[in-house]
Amino acid sequence: MSNAKACLVFARGLESKVLEISAQLVEEGFDVCTASADREVVEAAKLGSINVS
Repeated sequence: MSNAKACLVFARGLESKVLEISAQLVEEGFDVCTASADREVVEAAKLGSINVS
């Protein structure tokens, strides 16, 4: 059993996709957490223009 962790941050409205990806990661042994945010926040985080700690 792995102790690897994965956190999925996604834009609201994409929950169905996240469930598929999360399930796949769990099957691969990851401890998975998820968080949703408005699309603008997700895009800003991807660009590194905000700190999402």
